[in-house]
Amino acid sequence: MLQEHQKVPIIVRLFEHVGTALIIPCSTGIVYSNQAGGHSCSQPQAEGFLVPIANGFGPAPTHDFRSPENELGQYFEKLNSCGASLTELNAAEIETIMHKLPPWRGLMVDRTRLSESLEAWVFVTIKANGIRRMLVDGLKDPIRAILTWTNSD
Repeated sequence: MLQEHQKVPIIVRLFEHVGTALIIPCSTGIVYSNQAGGHSCSQPQAEGFLVPIANGFGPAPTHDFRSPENELGQYFEKLNSCGASLTELNAAEIETIMHKLPPWRGLMVDRTRLSESLEAWVFVTIKANGIRRMLVDGLKDPIRAILTWTNSD
């Protein structure tokens, strides 16, 4: 909770965050920012709360990091993206990657916000009762969020 005298929001920079996460926009007084847009290194911001998703580790002895971030990063590195808005083709690829994990088949890139979406900062909607309970109680369908991960610059 923001203190009465505090007028500037708290800004959490996700530049060192590893893995995929959702920013759920709502009034919290906490603003999240991440580097996005590939080599353009844009720094979009959104007020809300952060929910890490779909990240884990493989079995011993390697304990390899398993996250859609790995494949998302590889996809956008090949594109050598430089701050351009996402295209329909990009949106379809993001959904293909996320839908490999059964719980995330309800995650869809918000086509009405493609012009605002960048690599590592994607406006999405999530329609699934089970996912809502996995994330946090009290959210209504559809959940509107920003999918974010480490920028591929």
